[in-house]
Amino acid sequence: MSCSAMLWLYAESWPDLLHPFASVIDSPELEDPGEMVITHADSKLDYVWLPKGPKVYQQYSPGSIEEWHKKHGKFME
Repeated sequence: MSCSAMLWLYAESWPDLLHPFASVIDSPELEDPGEMVITHADSKLDYVWLPKGPKVYQQYSPGSIEEWHKKHGKFME
């Protein structure tokens, strides 16, 4: 038997970037991002309910995770 966990994803939209899943970041000093963004809503099962309020995109959001961090003053070199 083999087991694995998703650590990052690659998107052709941003070929120079790797996008880590928030679940792999274990730094306790990270703050709450203040918003929820849902991507790939087009692939969810019909019985899955999405919470009210977050930004929902059928596939990827228009900007990269790097762009989000820069826009919100959270980008680190």
